[in-house]
Amino acid sequence: MQERLAADVVVVGGGLAAATYLARAGRTVALFEQAREVGGRAQTQTNHEFQFNVGPHALDEAGAVARVLRELGAAYSGGIPGADAGMVRQPVEQVSVQAPGNSGSPHGR
Repeated sequence: MQERLAADVVVVGGGLAAATYLARAGRTVALFEQAREVGGRAQTQTNHEFQFNVGPHALDEAGAVARVLRELGAAYSGGIPGADAGMVRQPVEQVSVQAPGNSGSPHGR
């Protein structure tokens, strides 16, 4: 027999902030998320020593998202990138690719 879910409000995907506001207002909330972790695109994934932003790359400290994060007490970190941010620290091999039948001239002759 399946257990019955009792909730005033059901939030389906993309609603972690909304679910938190509703719960703080006294509602019983059921939050359903497809991903293994909540937070949607507000995540950074790490693969070996590289970090990849899944979502936004910038956060306006005076904007609505920062205000909501502060209201909810959600910690976040970041800062202004340094001059070498985004720079490749190793030489990158340059590869030239030509389409079949192209002699390499800009006009294809």
